[in-house]
Amino acid sequence: MEGCLGEHNKKGVNLMKTIFLPYGNNKVPLSIPQKNLIKVCWLKSEPGIKNYIEEIENSIKNPIESQRISQISKSKHTAVIICTDITRPTPDKLLIPPILDELNKGGISDRNIKVIIARGQHRKLTEEEVKEKLGTEYVRKKVRNSRIGISFIKAKYKY
Repeated sequence: MEGCLGEHNKKGVNLMKTIFLPYGNNKVPLSIPQKNLIKVCWLKSEPGIKNYIEEIENSIKNPIESQRISQISKSKHTAVIICTDITRPTPDKLLIPPILDELNKGGISDRNIKVIIARGQHRKLTEEEVKEKLGTEYVRKKVRNSRIGISFIKAKYKY
C-alpha cells in the first residue's frame, strides 16, 4: 500500500491497510484506516521441530520429574483423557495415540478409556470436527463432548 502511516491520498481520503489474519485454515481480511494503525507485529519465523511424532513419543517415554503414564496407570482400571476443542490449535491427533498406547501398556484396555473434549462454553463438535481434531484414533475410544457448565473434575491420585 502506498503512503506512510496516517497519510491521506490526494483527495484527502484516508488510506486503508488490509491485514489478513489467520482464522482456522483460512485467512480473514481486516481493513483498518492507516491513521489508526501504529504497527503490525508478526511472529518471527523460527525453525520448528523436524519430526513432531518422534518428539511427542520421546517426551511421553521420558517425562520430566514424573513416572511414565504406563507406570502410573498400573493397577488402575479406567482412564480419562481430556483434550481441547477445535478452537485451540493443539495437535491432539498426534498426542492422543501415544498416550493411549501408554495407558494400554499400563493395563488399561481401550474400552475403559474415555476421551472428553473440553469445550467450555463452545458448541458440541460435529462428528467431522471430532475426526479432524482427533484423527482416526478417535474410533478406538468413547469420545464425549463435555457438558456446558462443567468447569473442573475432582480427582484423587495415588502414585
